[in-house]
Amino acid sequence: EIREQFGIPFDDFLLVTFHPESVGASKNEFYSLVVFKSLEEISKKSNILITRANSDAMGSLFNRQFERLQDLYPEKIKLVSSLGKLNYFKAMQQCTLMLGNTSSGIVEAASFRKWVINVGDRQKGRLRNENVIDVKFETEKILHAVSQVGNRDDYKGENKYVMPGTTDNIIKIISQDARL
Repeated sequence: EIREQFGIPFDDFLLVTFHPESVGASKNEFYSLVVFKSLEEISKKSNILITRANSDAMGSLFNRQFERLQDLYPEKIKLVSSLGKLNYFKAMQQCTLMLGNTSSGIVEAASFRKWVINVGDRQKGRLRNENVIDVKFETEKILHAVSQVGNRDDYKGENKYVMPGTTDNIIKIISQDARL
């Protein structure tokens, strides 16, 4: 469904989502070039589905690099503006691994049994699941992490963000507030 809807030309892929860094924002231009070089190298062996950077300041720096990559390697790289939440989860379910600096890699990816290479400090301070591998914005470190994760089986650990009974607790709290 997703392949057809978004014109994705491949079955297996890395899911890539990068946003500009908010701390150390002055380095975003450099970071976008590191991402370009890293993805260019990764595309020699893997297909890549990229979602555009969000509208944070300097997101256009990353988006320009993503557009260049898709223009240079259209058979290996597909750039989409947005998949929407449900389709993003479907893509997450289908991908071989996640690469970027998005909160979905930190929070949801473990529930989909995916390994995540988290780049930079955007998610610094957040609780980590065991499926998250943190690296700096350095091409060599990113490429090394991708090669290491590529040799692993699916993540089999738990998601620390999942709490049993959450839905029941939400309903209970809403019901109590409604009675007040």
